[in-house]
Amino acid sequence: MSHNRQNLQNDFHPRSACLVVPRTVFKNLFHGRGQRSRFFRGFAVSFRLFQEQMIMATAFFCRVEVSGFVPSCFASAMIVLVLLDVIGCSSIPEPIGPNQKLQRVLDDFRESVRRYEEQQNWAGYAKAQNDLGIIYRMQAERGIEPTQNLQRSLDALKESARRHEEQQDWVHSAMTQNNLGLTYRVLAQNDIEPAQNLQRSLDALKEAARRFEEQQDWAGYAEVQNNLGLTYRMQAERDIEPEQNLQHSLDAFKEAVRLDQEQQDWVNYAKAQNNLGVTYQILVQRGVEPETNLRLATQAFKEASAH
Repeated sequence: MSHNRQNLQNDFHPRSACLVVPRTVFKNLFHGRGQRSRFFRGFAVSFRLFQEQMIMATAFFCRVEVSGFVPSCFASAMIVLVLLDVIGCSSIPEPIGPNQKLQRVLDDFRESVRRYEEQQNWAGYAKAQNDLGIIYRMQAERGIEPTQNLQRSLDALKESARRHEEQQDWVHSAMTQNNLGLTYRVLAQNDIEPAQNLQRSLDALKEAARRFEEQQDWAGYAEVQNNLGLTYRMQAERDIEPEQNLQHSLDAFKEAVRLDQEQQDWVNYAKAQNNLGVTYQILVQRGVEPETNLRLATQAFKEASAH
């Protein structure tokens, strides 16, 4: 988990808990059924919006850089919404679905891209293009125009990669290459040139790993190793050199496990151990040293569940 994302989550929990305080206060202040029901209705919507903003803000592994004041602004804004609703000065909108929320975020990133381009702020432009690529991929994964949105994701991420290279921003370039690898893998999952796109996924992820290693960014390197393991395993599941690719998958997951353990990143450590166990299971199903690999799978799953 990235440093910014962890800080954001740490900031979120106490502030979300504090929203219980105004709820309790107004419960005792307002004795009228209409006043109280209107307050709680407003509170419920406000709290849900706060949670959704938090989920969206932490959705991006790609380390969308979130400033420390953002969660505080979210909390303050939600409390103000509640108070305004209580005194009748605000109209709380109807709840919106996740796809609508994703579309709004997409519109915001498009506007950011446009403004950065106007200002010729190419560092900001490149980061916004990266985020745009993530949102397009998320839309595709939700079944929203998958073919078109995956192509849009590729276009945005390639533009981001090009600009990062121009700026010689190698860390963000590595992040974008990681995202390119994920989009190519989703294309393969959607049966769009699966063999070619799995190879493209590997190529992008290997480039990301190389750049993270050069920058000694071991958290990023470990995450890419986990993604490499998944892509190698998907190749094996499609009968593309299955024995070799399952071994490559094991090697990548073991490296992710090692690095996550060194950094005491237990969330990603558990994820990598679980993925390691799944690969061992596939080897068992294929009759490759079944007793040994079943034992190793069990060990990996136990280690994952312990964290």
